[in-house]
Order: sequence, then structure tokens, then C-alpha cells
Amino acid sequence: MITLKEIEQYQTQSFDPTFEALCQAGKLAWYPWVGKNYLSASNKILVILESHYIDKAKSNVEDVQNPLYTRRLVAERCYPQHCWNSPTWNNLNAFLAGRKLAAETAPKLWENIAFYNFVQRPMPSPSDRPTEQDFAQGWQAFKDVLNTLKPGICIFAGMSALSHTEQFPPALTLGKATPWGEKINNTFTRPVFSIRAGNVSASGAAIQHPGSFFTCKAWHNWLKAVLPAAAQHLEDWAK
Repeated sequence: MITLKEIEQYQTQSFDPTFEALCQAGKLAWYPWVGKNYLSASNKILVILESHYIDKAKSNVEDVQNPLYTRRLVAERCYPQHCWNSPTWNNLNAFLAGRKLAAETAPKLWENIAFYNFVQRPMPSPSDRPTEQDFAQGWQAFKDVLNTLKPGICIFAGMSALSHTEQFPPALTLGKATPWGEKINNTFTRPVFSIRAGNVSASGAAIQHPGSFFTCKAWHNWLKAVLPAAAQHLEDWAK
């Protein structure tokens, strides 16, 4: 298992005082991952997956309670010397890069982007689903993360959060959605939207959750059509 000290070399700790305060206030359970080159990236991209799960078979019950758990998971899924095979993470990497990534290439991508999980409570098992309260608290956490990291692009890897916008916190607004597009993997594509928290505004895109029945190339091509600059940056970082 990767140590927390090893993880530090892969990302920046510039935002950690803010993340610590948010964790102490109960707004975040885990520090987001912020790649070491994120601050200097010409196009700042934040990727949002949905949930962490408790895996009792792998005895991660204690690990998932650590505020650095998200960072450990990224390092263990995306860095070759620690790599664990995971269909969801393999698909997420391939979607972002536009092609299947070799283990030694993924770190180049992740050192340029930020990442966190929307739901800030571990699900008891993969079959459990977040509650309405989880999504309401998730939007509050998203507002704080958006204000902290100030990304230009937010990519939601999964559309569940965007189906639960009834309890937006103050100062968070979602731009008016236009009609949905064609289907990919039997999932309608959602138009690019704007999302704002205070003085921070970003473009948002949402894809099907990158688990089962997910076609990486088709979704990347869609991203390239709607946010070409972001897709190009991701491709370049993954070379």
C-alpha cells in the first residue's frame, strides 16, 4: 500500500490549509486530489466522480475514514508502482485521454488535474445509493471546492448529482440547460452548462458513469465536440 508521504510528491499541498478547515467544519470528509502542475495549467480541469465505497473484503473501513483517502486512491489507481486494476478507473483514464493509457503514462495526466468525489460520505457497499441529504451536502461541498480550486472546466463522471439540484446552497447557480442530445451507450448526452459560485464561474460537462457498458472513445469524442480545448489539453497531458 502506498504511504501518505509518497503521495505528496505527486501533487501540490497549496490548498491544504483550506481543505483542512473544510474538513474540520464537516463540509468535506476528504481532501481533493490536486496534481502538482494544476496551479500552472493553462486550462484548470476538475473531475468529479460520485462516491467512495466501503470494501469490507479488502478491509478499507479504517482507511476510508482518513481525510487523505481520496488522494491515496488516485495514487493507487493511477501510478504504475502502486497500480490496482479497476474497470471504473481504467475507463475514466481512457475517457480523459481519448485512448487506453499505459500505466506509466497516467501520472502525466493526473499531475495536471484536480479530482474529488461528489458525495462526502462513504457508501456502505457498491449496491448502496446516496440519499437526498447526501446530494444536498454534496452541492455544498462542491461550492466550497469550486471556490477553492477555481477550475475553468468541471467534468462530472456520472450524471446523478445533476439530477439532484433542488437544494442548491446559496451563491451556487447552474446555467439554464438546453435540450439533451443523442444517446451514447443508451445515455442521453447532456449539453455543456455554466456553473457559478460567488465570483468563480466554470463550464460544466457530464458523462455517463465510467463503470459498466461505457465506451471511452465515444464519450471522449463527445467531449472533444463540446469542449475542444479541454479535450486537447487532456490528450496532450497524457502523451
